Amino acid sequence: MRNILNIGFPNSMVRGDYLPPILSLELSNICNVYCIMCDQAQEIKKTEQKPEPYELTVKELSRVLEGVGLIRLAMLSGSHSEPLLNRDIAKIIYMLKNKKNAFVQVLTNGTPLTRHLTEKIFYAGLDSLRISIHGATKETAEKIMENTSFPRIISNIRETVKLKRDLCIRKPKIEIAFVGMKQNIAEFSDMVSLAAELGVDQVSLNSLQERQIEGLSEMKGQSLVHHPELLRNEYERALIVAEKNNIQISVNDPYRSVISDDANSSKSIEEINQPMAKGKTRYCLFPFEKPSLVMRTKDGIGTVGLCCSAKGRYVKMGNTSNGFASVWNGSSYVKIRKALLTGKDLPSYCYECERAPIVDPFVLQMDVALRQLWRYPNEEFRKFIKRNKKRYPEYVKTMKELGASLVPYETVDDLDRYIPVKDVQKKYMEMKNSLSWKIAAPFRWLGMFVRFAGHPWSKKREIISNVLKMIPVFKSGTYPVPSTDSVDKCDTTLHKHKHRVSEFKNKYKGERCFIIGNGPSLNKVDLRLLEDEYTFGVNAIFYKYDEMGFKPTFYMVEDGHVINDNHDRINRIDYSMKFFPHIYQKNIKHDENTIFFNADMGFYQGSHPYYCKPRFSQDCSDVIYAGQTVTYMCLQLAFYLGFKEVFLIGMDFDYKVPATGKVEGLTITSMEDDPNHFHPDYFGKGKKWHFPKLENCLLVYKHAKGVYEENGRKIFNATIGGKLEVYERVDFYGLFPEDRTRDAGEKIHN
Repeated sequence: MRNILNIGFPNSMVRGDYLPPILSLELSNICNVYCIMCDQAQEIKKTEQKPEPYELTVKELSRVLEGVGLIRLAMLSGSHSEPLLNRDIAKIIYMLKNKKNAFVQVLTNGTPLTRHLTEKIFYAGLDSLRISIHGATKETAEKIMENTSFPRIISNIRETVKLKRDLCIRKPKIEIAFVGMKQNIAEFSDMVSLAAELGVDQVSLNSLQERQIEGLSEMKGQSLVHHPELLRNEYERALIVAEKNNIQISVNDPYRSVISDDANSSKSIEEINQPMAKGKTRYCLFPFEKPSLVMRTKDGIGTVGLCCSAKGRYVKMGNTSNGFASVWNGSSYVKIRKALLTGKDLPSYCYECERAPIVDPFVLQMDVALRQLWRYPNEEFRKFIKRNKKRYPEYVKTMKELGASLVPYETVDDLDRYIPVKDVQKKYMEMKNSLSWKIAAPFRWLGMFVRFAGHPWSKKREIISNVLKMIPVFKSGTYPVPSTDSVDKCDTTLHKHKHRVSEFKNKYKGERCFIIGNGPSLNKVDLRLLEDEYTFGVNAIFYKYDEMGFKPTFYMVEDGHVINDNHDRINRIDYSMKFFPHIYQKNIKHDENTIFFNADMGFYQGSHPYYCKPRFSQDCSDVIYAGQTVTYMCLQLAFYLGFKEVFLIGMDFDYKVPATGKVEGLTITSMEDDPNHFHPDYFGKGKKWHFPKLENCLLVYKHAKGVYEENGRKIFNATIGGKLEVYERVDFYGLFPEDRTRDAGEKIHN
């Protein structure tokens, strides 16, 4: 097959396997609201005939998406479909995030947003929550969204924003989606003001599409395309409010084109939507990146629609019975991609579309190549863009006229940063010697390169390992990053250790265990009572061996400072089983009692999609998630080992940062005895430790509690005193027979 078609663009531009999709997923046909601009809702209301309800399960969706690699964006919405009414919504979000690396967005009418459900979708990793509300007053909002309650939606939004703040998380981005029309646009600036008061991140002004309402006579003339001055005036008012309240506004086409017409665009809205001249095409990205996956049948097997326009959503591109990949790579999509890229043989629904502006085919070709190359390196796209470098200004000019967002390239030369693997070392040396090179630059560049490389994970590991060997100083401002040697070892030993961890699965099913924190209250506990119990010890628990010969059953360290400051002592201890994150393979002696597990440190990394978002692993042979405290990892391991009851002791949950401590970023170097632990040398003079961030600890403890209780298990707090109140309190000494506690009883009650 030739690489270049006869009109000059690459074959891969029409092949779905080179075009990672943005999916619009309809998770059910159930909706509890009847919007006046929704033709399906109004048809159901008119005929009083509801379709037989269905909801897509996470298993069905997984089966449909088999064969699909990365998904850039998954939009969970639909026509007369409320995604939050799907009982598998949290599982679906989690699957899309973890299996497909998708940016997940939910569009909801806001009525199902209970705290319990909101917490579940937040923990699942949701990136964007868009809440539809089309009026700033009860009268207008409830007139447009029939069968709803404006006060309830506002209350739900307020509680959702509060929950996000309480959880100390940056995602999801919370947005109000406002469909602008003649009857409500006067309230748009008030909506922006209300959104700012509620604390949401953004308000979007969405266009009312004419063809979506062509069957609704009462909506005739409501699109603001017919009222450009009204739209511009109200938008200007809203901008003033937004700037005053520091809140973002976004606008989609065609309203964006109408607004920019008098200032930034040389084309009027009439010109944009005029009948197409010969050799022109529609600027439409739906066939290249935005299929609409519509599940309309009860058993979950459904169709893929072309787009979300009134006519496009009924154009069937194929059936998902053989998986989505077969449709995305199929002849129907190839045919329409070719038509749009050439401007020839456009079907009527594309020719008559009011959403997509008219452009020269080259503009669409260049935009598809740039957008796809930005996310998924492709040598054919790179060559096409460089070959047409002289026409690049033409593309930029057209896109600016349309008011459209340019992909992040200032010049075509920026493409050089997306380089073949074989040129990594050369490119690194060039960047390292540049004046603009900063210490953080290798990490930003490396992360960008690996994320969009499109290689299987095994290949990414090889890339990471090779690049790490080139970087003389590779350190993180917060938590340790693997050294070159540890990455190399990771490839050769993790599989072996994964098998070793798997041997412990449910080994202690139904038993109880104790996870030992190291707060001062531990000195009030007679650890001899735990000699016949299963125990987890962490960090510097070895000081208790020096005092009384105590050895925990399981031992774990997460913090690199603990490893570095106690390296020799940790390598000498002979506990029956020791667990360490794989990044410490270089530091820790390998022996029959030591297991290295795959540790995900994303909780600490500001650029990570799960930064400050708790995740709980139920398969520790695969991964254990970090969460501010090593005891959170212990809780995951205890769950995997099958323990039904977990008792926490020594969890004082109270830290004081000494005034003498030397603070550098998130690290504190002690200058005196440690007041926060059971032994003065724990983080004593000269030792380093991290800010405890108790609010994050509280977050992960709550998450662990939920997971345990959902599975019929329980976590108890048996700490003597302390400030941790997440778990039910129990008396430590009451957990043992009286004859065993007689000698220790006086000690605790004194």
